[in-house]
Amino acid sequence: MMSKLRRIRGENILGMPAEMILSVAAVVVDMVSLPGVAPAALVVTMGQAAAIFFSRRHLRLGVLLCGGIYVVSALVEPQDLGVGIYLPLVMVAQLVARNCYGWARGLTMWCCLLNLWMCRRATSVTDWAAAFVLWFVLYMAAWAAGRVASRRREIAAKELRHALERQRLQVAGELHDNVAHDLSLIVMRARHAQLHPEEAARELGFIVERASQANGYLRNLMLLLKPGQPVRPLDLMDALRRAESDLRVAGMSATVTIQGYVSQVPQPVSDVVARVTKEAVNNMVRHASTEAPCAVLVNVTEDDVQLGFTNTPDSCDEGVGLGLTGMRERVEALGGRFDAGPVEGTWMVRASIPWVADR
Repeated sequence: MMSKLRRIRGENILGMPAEMILSVAAVVVDMVSLPGVAPAALVVTMGQAAAIFFSRRHLRLGVLLCGGIYVVSALVEPQDLGVGIYLPLVMVAQLVARNCYGWARGLTMWCCLLNLWMCRRATSVTDWAAAFVLWFVLYMAAWAAGRVASRRREIAAKELRHALERQRLQVAGELHDNVAHDLSLIVMRARHAQLHPEEAARELGFIVERASQANGYLRNLMLLLKPGQPVRPLDLMDALRRAESDLRVAGMSATVTIQGYVSQVPQPVSDVVARVTKEAVNNMVRHASTEAPCAVLVNVTEDDVQLGFTNTPDSCDEGVGLGLTGMRERVEALGGRFDAGPVEGTWMVRASIPWVADR
Protein backbone atom coordinates (compact mmCIF):
# COMPACT_ATOMS: atom_id res chain seq x y z
CA MET A 1 0.00 0.00 0.00
CA MET A 2 2.89 2.38 0.68
CA SER A 3 4.20 1.76 -2.84
CA LYS A 4 0.84 2.91 -4.19
CA LEU A 5 1.09 6.07 -2.10
CA ARG A 6 4.51 6.76 -3.56
CA ARG A 7 3.16 6.34 -7.09
CA ILE A 8 0.39 8.80 -6.33
CA ARG A 9 2.94 11.35 -5.12
CA GLY A 10 5.19 10.75 -8.13
CA GLU A 11 8.12 9.39 -6.12
CA ASN A 12 9.12 6.81 -8.70
CA ILE A 13 12.79 7.50 -9.49
CA LEU A 14 15.39 6.96 -6.76
CA GLY A 15 12.71 7.84 -4.22
CA MET A 16 12.41 11.37 -5.70
CA PRO A 17 9.91 13.00 -8.09
CA ALA A 18 10.91 12.79 -11.75
CA GLU A 19 10.79 16.57 -12.25
CA MET A 20 13.30 17.11 -9.44
CA ILE A 21 15.66 14.54 -10.96
CA LEU A 22 15.45 16.28 -14.34
CA SER A 23 16.04 19.70 -12.77
CA VAL A 24 19.17 18.56 -10.93
CA ALA A 25 20.42 16.82 -14.09
CA ALA A 26 19.98 20.04 -16.12
CA VAL A 27 22.01 22.07 -13.61
CA VAL A 28 24.77 19.44 -13.57
CA VAL A 29 24.90 19.37 -17.39
CA ASP A 30 25.26 23.15 -17.63
CA MET A 31 27.92 23.22 -14.90
CA VAL A 32 29.90 20.55 -16.70
CA SER A 33 29.54 22.46 -19.98
CA LEU A 34 31.23 25.60 -18.63
CA PRO A 35 32.77 27.73 -20.10
CA GLY A 36 30.90 26.72 -23.28
CA VAL A 37 27.71 27.88 -21.61
CA ALA A 38 27.42 31.52 -20.60
CA PRO A 39 27.18 32.23 -16.85
CA ALA A 40 23.80 33.86 -17.47
CA ALA A 41 22.54 30.59 -18.97
CA LEU A 42 23.68 28.69 -15.87
CA VAL A 43 21.83 31.21 -13.70
CA VAL A 44 18.71 30.67 -15.83
CA THR A 45 18.99 26.89 -15.46
CA MET A 46 19.45 27.09 -11.69
CA GLY A 47 16.53 29.53 -11.46
CA GLN A 48 14.23 27.23 -13.44
CA ALA A 49 15.26 24.28 -11.26
CA ALA A 50 14.47 26.35 -8.16
CA ALA A 51 11.07 27.25 -9.65
CA ILE A 52 10.26 23.57 -10.12
CA PHE A 53 11.28 22.86 -6.53
CA PHE A 54 9.13 25.72 -5.23
CA SER A 55 6.11 24.59 -7.26
CA ARG A 56 5.97 21.35 -5.28
CA ARG A 57 4.69 23.28 -2.25
CA HIS A 58 3.91 26.76 -3.58
CA LEU A 59 2.33 26.35 -7.01
CA ARG A 60 1.74 29.99 -7.87
CA LEU A 61 5.17 31.11 -6.73
CA GLY A 62 6.84 28.36 -8.76
CA VAL A 63 4.91 29.13 -11.95
CA LEU A 64 5.46 32.89 -11.68
CA LEU A 65 9.17 32.36 -10.99
CA CYS A 66 9.44 30.04 -14.00
CA GLY A 67 7.75 32.56 -16.31
CA GLY A 68 9.82 35.45 -14.99
CA ILE A 69 13.12 33.61 -15.39
CA TYR A 70 12.14 32.64 -18.94
CA VAL A 71 12.07 36.36 -19.77
CA VAL A 72 15.78 36.42 -18.89
CA SER A 73 16.28 33.49 -21.29
CA ALA A 74 14.77 35.57 -24.09
CA LEU A 75 17.41 38.28 -23.47
CA VAL A 76 20.34 35.87 -23.70
CA GLU A 77 21.84 35.07 -27.08
CA PRO A 78 20.38 31.77 -28.34
CA GLN A 79 23.82 30.22 -28.86
CA ASP A 80 24.68 30.90 -25.23
CA LEU A 81 21.60 29.21 -23.74
CA GLY A 82 21.94 25.96 -21.86
CA VAL A 83 19.64 23.10 -20.97
CA GLY A 84 17.59 25.38 -18.73
CA ILE A 85 15.63 26.63 -21.73
CA TYR A 86 13.84 23.26 -21.77
CA LEU A 87 12.96 23.13 -18.06
CA PRO A 88 9.62 24.98 -18.53
CA LEU A 89 8.56 21.86 -20.45
CA VAL A 90 9.07 19.91 -17.22
CA MET A 91 7.04 22.52 -15.32
CA VAL A 92 4.18 22.27 -17.85
CA ALA A 93 4.18 18.46 -17.63
CA GLN A 94 4.13 18.69 -13.83
CA LEU A 95 1.17 21.11 -13.88
CA VAL A 96 -0.81 18.88 -16.23
CA ALA A 97 -0.04 15.84 -14.09
CA ARG A 98 -1.46 17.72 -11.09
CA ASN A 99 -4.56 18.69 -13.13
CA CYS A 100 -3.65 22.40 -12.94
CA TYR A 101 -4.70 23.01 -16.54
CA GLY A 102 -5.23 26.76 -16.21
CA TRP A 103 -1.69 27.38 -14.98
CA ALA A 104 -0.35 24.94 -17.57
CA ARG A 105 -2.12 26.76 -20.42
CA GLY A 106 -0.94 30.15 -19.18
CA LEU A 107 2.69 29.05 -18.85
CA THR A 108 2.59 27.33 -22.25
CA MET A 109 1.27 30.45 -24.03
CA TRP A 110 3.75 32.72 -22.22
CA CYS A 111 6.73 30.54 -23.07
CA CYS A 112 5.60 30.13 -26.69
CA LEU A 113 5.42 33.90 -27.11
CA LEU A 114 8.92 34.25 -25.67
CA ASN A 115 10.14 31.47 -27.98
CA LEU A 116 8.78 33.42 -30.96
CA TRP A 117 10.70 36.45 -29.69
CA MET A 118 13.86 34.32 -29.52
CA CYS A 119 13.37 33.43 -33.19
CA ARG A 120 13.28 37.10 -34.21
CA ARG A 121 16.68 36.82 -35.90
CA ALA A 122 15.63 33.97 -38.16
CA THR A 123 16.94 34.59 -41.70
CA SER A 124 13.83 33.24 -43.43
CA VAL A 125 10.19 32.47 -42.80
CA THR A 126 11.02 28.77 -43.18
CA ASP A 127 13.49 28.88 -40.29
CA TRP A 128 11.02 30.80 -38.16
CA ALA A 129 8.21 28.33 -38.94
CA ALA A 130 10.48 25.36 -38.22
CA ALA A 131 11.41 26.80 -34.83
CA PHE A 132 7.78 27.53 -34.05
CA VAL A 133 6.72 23.96 -35.00
CA LEU A 134 9.58 22.53 -32.94
CA TRP A 135 8.55 24.37 -29.80
CA PHE A 136 4.89 23.60 -30.40
CA VAL A 137 5.66 19.88 -30.66
CA LEU A 138 7.81 20.02 -27.53
CA TYR A 139 5.05 21.64 -25.49
CA MET A 140 2.44 19.21 -26.82
CA ALA A 141 4.74 16.38 -25.81
CA ALA A 142 4.98 17.93 -22.34
CA TRP A 143 1.18 18.04 -22.14
CA ALA A 144 0.97 14.40 -23.26
CA ALA A 145 3.55 13.33 -20.66
CA GLY A 146 1.61 15.19 -18.01
CA ARG A 147 -1.65 13.51 -19.02
CA VAL A 148 0.01 10.09 -18.86
CA ALA A 149 1.36 10.86 -15.38
CA SER A 150 -2.04 12.18 -14.29
CA ARG A 151 -3.76 9.06 -15.57
CA ARG A 152 -1.29 6.79 -13.79
CA ARG A 153 -1.82 8.78 -10.61
CA GLU A 154 -5.60 8.42 -10.92
CA ILE A 155 -5.28 4.67 -11.46
CA ALA A 156 -2.96 4.32 -8.46
CA ALA A 157 -5.36 6.35 -6.31
CA LYS A 158 -8.28 4.18 -7.45
CA GLU A 159 -6.34 1.02 -6.64
CA LEU A 160 -5.51 2.43 -3.21
CA ARG A 161 -9.16 3.23 -2.54
CA HIS A 162 -10.15 -0.29 -3.58
CA ALA A 163 -7.44 -1.79 -1.36
CA LEU A 164 -8.62 0.26 1.60
CA GLU A 165 -12.22 -0.73 0.91
CA ARG A 166 -11.28 -4.41 0.74
CA GLN A 167 -9.42 -4.09 4.03
CA ARG A 168 -12.38 -2.30 5.60
CA LEU A 169 -14.74 -5.05 4.47
CA GLN A 170 -12.36 -7.71 5.76
CA VAL A 171 -12.17 -6.03 9.16
CA ALA A 172 -15.96 -5.59 9.29
CA GLY A 173 -16.44 -9.22 8.26
CA GLU A 174 -14.04 -10.52 10.87
CA LEU A 175 -15.71 -8.44 13.58
CA HIS A 176 -19.20 -9.56 12.60
CA ASP A 177 -18.43 -13.22 11.90
CA ASN A 178 -16.27 -13.89 14.94
CA VAL A 179 -16.27 -11.28 17.70
CA ALA A 180 -19.94 -10.28 17.41
CA HIS A 181 -20.95 -13.95 17.35
CA ASP A 182 -19.17 -14.74 20.61
CA LEU A 183 -20.38 -11.54 22.28
CA SER A 184 -23.98 -12.42 21.38
CA LEU A 185 -23.59 -15.83 23.00
CA ILE A 186 -21.94 -14.27 26.06
CA VAL A 187 -24.87 -11.86 26.52
CA MET A 188 -27.42 -14.65 26.12
CA ARG A 189 -25.67 -16.90 28.66
CA ALA A 190 -25.22 -14.04 31.11
CA ARG A 191 -28.96 -13.33 30.98
CA HIS A 192 -29.66 -17.03 31.48
CA ALA A 193 -27.40 -17.01 34.55
CA GLN A 194 -29.35 -14.06 35.94
CA LEU A 195 -32.62 -15.94 35.57
CA HIS A 196 -31.21 -19.24 36.87
CA PRO A 197 -28.67 -18.51 39.63
CA GLU A 198 -28.24 -22.23 40.34
CA GLU A 199 -26.62 -22.59 36.90
CA ALA A 200 -24.39 -19.51 37.24
CA ALA A 201 -21.16 -21.50 37.72
CA ARG A 202 -21.67 -23.47 34.51
CA GLU A 203 -22.68 -20.37 32.58
CA LEU A 204 -19.64 -18.43 33.86
CA GLY A 205 -17.39 -21.20 32.58
CA PHE A 206 -18.95 -20.89 29.13
CA ILE A 207 -18.66 -17.08 29.25
CA VAL A 208 -14.97 -17.25 30.16
CA GLU A 209 -14.33 -19.69 27.30
CA ARG A 210 -16.10 -17.54 24.73
CA ALA A 211 -14.54 -14.32 26.00
CA SER A 212 -11.08 -15.87 25.61
CA GLN A 213 -11.99 -16.96 22.10
CA ALA A 214 -13.23 -13.48 21.21
CA ASN A 215 -9.98 -12.05 22.58
CA GLY A 216 -8.05 -14.37 20.27
CA TYR A 217 -10.12 -13.18 17.31
CA LEU A 218 -9.29 -9.58 18.21
CA ARG A 219 -5.57 -10.43 18.21
CA ASN A 220 -5.94 -11.95 14.75
CA LEU A 221 -7.77 -8.81 13.69
CA MET A 222 -4.84 -6.68 14.80
CA LEU A 223 -2.57 -8.85 12.64
CA LEU A 224 -4.92 -8.29 9.71
CA LEU A 225 -4.37 -4.54 9.99
CA LYS A 226 -0.63 -4.99 9.49
CA PRO A 227 0.67 -4.75 5.88
CA GLY A 228 0.92 -8.06 4.04
CA GLN A 229 -1.06 -10.06 6.62
CA PRO A 230 -3.79 -12.22 4.98
CA VAL A 231 -7.03 -13.21 6.66
CA ARG A 232 -6.55 -16.46 8.54
CA PRO A 233 -9.00 -19.02 7.06
CA LEU A 234 -11.39 -20.88 9.34
CA ASP A 235 -11.21 -24.64 9.78
CA LEU A 236 -14.40 -26.18 8.38
CA MET A 237 -14.53 -29.23 10.63
CA ASP A 238 -13.90 -27.09 13.71
CA ALA A 239 -16.67 -24.71 12.62
CA LEU A 240 -19.11 -27.64 12.21
CA ARG A 241 -18.24 -29.02 15.65
CA ARG A 242 -18.70 -25.60 17.24
CA ALA A 243 -22.01 -25.15 15.41
CA GLU A 244 -23.37 -28.39 16.84
CA SER A 245 -22.08 -27.47 20.31
CA ASP A 246 -23.63 -23.98 20.19
CA LEU A 247 -27.02 -25.36 19.19
CA ARG A 248 -26.90 -27.98 21.91
CA VAL A 249 -25.81 -25.52 24.60
CA ALA A 250 -28.61 -23.15 23.53
CA GLY A 251 -31.10 -25.90 24.38
CA MET A 252 -32.23 -26.46 20.81
CA SER A 253 -33.24 -29.75 19.27
CA ALA A 254 -30.80 -29.73 16.37
CA THR A 255 -29.91 -32.25 13.69
CA VAL A 256 -26.51 -31.73 12.06
CA THR A 257 -25.99 -33.80 8.91
CA ILE A 258 -22.66 -33.94 7.09
CA GLN A 259 -22.53 -35.81 3.79
CA GLY A 260 -19.50 -36.36 1.58
CA TYR A 261 -15.82 -35.85 2.21
CA VAL A 262 -15.51 -32.45 3.87
CA SER A 263 -11.71 -32.76 4.03
CA GLN A 264 -11.53 -32.64 0.21
CA VAL A 265 -13.14 -29.20 -0.03
CA PRO A 266 -10.49 -26.67 -1.22
CA GLN A 267 -9.54 -23.92 1.20
CA PRO A 268 -11.23 -20.92 -0.48
CA VAL A 269 -14.53 -22.80 -0.51
CA SER A 270 -14.13 -24.38 2.94
CA ASP A 271 -13.42 -20.98 4.48
CA VAL A 272 -16.65 -19.55 3.02
CA VAL A 273 -18.61 -22.65 4.07
CA ALA A 274 -17.26 -22.32 7.62
CA ARG A 275 -18.16 -18.62 7.83
CA VAL A 276 -21.64 -19.13 6.38
CA THR A 277 -22.23 -22.02 8.79
CA LYS A 278 -21.07 -19.96 11.74
CA GLU A 279 -23.29 -17.00 10.85
CA ALA A 280 -26.35 -19.16 10.07
CA VAL A 281 -26.04 -21.03 13.37
CA ASN A 282 -25.56 -17.74 15.21
CA ASN A 283 -28.83 -16.52 13.69
CA MET A 284 -30.52 -19.74 14.79
CA VAL A 285 -29.34 -19.29 18.37
CA ARG A 286 -30.51 -15.68 18.44
CA HIS A 287 -33.82 -15.94 16.57
CA ALA A 288 -35.02 -19.55 16.47
CA SER A 289 -37.56 -21.04 18.81
CA THR A 290 -36.09 -23.60 21.20
CA GLU A 291 -39.39 -25.51 21.17
CA ALA A 292 -39.15 -26.45 17.48
CA PRO A 293 -36.46 -28.62 15.85
CA CYS A 294 -33.80 -27.15 13.59
CA ALA A 295 -31.55 -28.74 11.02
CA VAL A 296 -28.10 -28.13 9.55
CA LEU A 297 -27.06 -29.84 6.31
CA VAL A 298 -23.62 -29.82 4.67
CA ASN A 299 -23.54 -31.94 1.53
CA VAL A 300 -20.28 -32.22 -0.40
CA THR A 301 -20.82 -33.44 -3.96
CA GLU A 302 -18.45 -33.84 -6.88
CA ASP A 303 -19.29 -30.38 -8.21
CA ASP A 304 -20.29 -28.20 -5.29
CA VAL A 305 -20.97 -27.85 -1.58
CA GLN A 306 -24.64 -27.57 -0.67
CA LEU A 307 -25.68 -25.93 2.57
CA GLY A 308 -29.06 -25.94 4.25
CA PHE A 309 -30.20 -24.40 7.55
CA THR A 310 -33.80 -24.75 8.74
CA ASN A 311 -35.41 -23.43 11.90
CA THR A 312 -38.67 -21.99 13.22
CA PRO A 313 -38.18 -18.32 14.13
CA ASP A 314 -39.79 -16.71 17.14
CA SER A 315 -41.06 -13.89 14.92
CA CYS A 316 -42.73 -14.10 11.54
CA ASP A 317 -39.83 -12.54 9.68
CA GLU A 318 -36.15 -12.50 10.60
CA GLY A 319 -35.50 -9.65 8.22
CA VAL A 320 -32.41 -9.02 6.14
CA GLY A 321 -29.53 -7.92 8.34
CA LEU A 322 -25.80 -7.61 7.96
CA GLY A 323 -25.34 -11.34 8.54
CA LEU A 324 -27.51 -12.43 5.61
CA THR A 325 -25.96 -9.78 3.37
CA GLY A 326 -22.46 -10.92 4.30
CA MET A 327 -23.31 -14.58 3.65
CA ARG A 328 -24.77 -13.74 0.25
CA GLU A 329 -21.71 -11.69 -0.75
CA ARG A 330 -19.30 -14.45 0.28
CA VAL A 331 -21.20 -17.16 -1.59
CA GLU A 332 -21.75 -15.12 -4.76
CA ALA A 333 -18.09 -14.04 -4.76
CA LEU A 334 -17.22 -17.71 -5.49
CA GLY A 335 -19.89 -18.03 -8.18
CA GLY A 336 -22.40 -19.73 -5.88
CA ARG A 337 -26.12 -19.31 -5.24
CA PHE A 338 -27.67 -18.08 -2.00
CA ASP A 339 -31.28 -17.93 -0.88
CA ALA A 340 -32.84 -17.11 2.50
CA GLY A 341 -36.43 -16.61 3.54
CA PRO A 342 -39.57 -18.07 5.10
CA VAL A 343 -40.87 -21.40 3.77
CA GLU A 344 -44.15 -22.79 5.18
CA GLY A 345 -43.71 -21.38 8.67
CA THR A 346 -39.97 -22.08 8.84
CA TRP A 347 -36.92 -20.01 8.00
CA MET A 348 -34.54 -21.56 5.50
CA VAL A 349 -31.08 -20.58 4.37
CA ARG A 350 -29.77 -22.45 1.33
CA ALA A 351 -26.51 -22.07 -0.52
CA SER A 352 -24.60 -23.88 -3.22
CA ILE A 353 -20.90 -23.14 -3.78
CA PRO A 354 -19.01 -24.70 -6.72
CA TRP A 355 -15.54 -26.09 -6.34
CA VAL A 356 -13.49 -23.29 -7.84
CA ALA A 357 -10.02 -24.51 -6.77
CA ASP A 358 -7.90 -27.30 -8.20
CA ARG A 359 -8.53 -30.65 -6.58
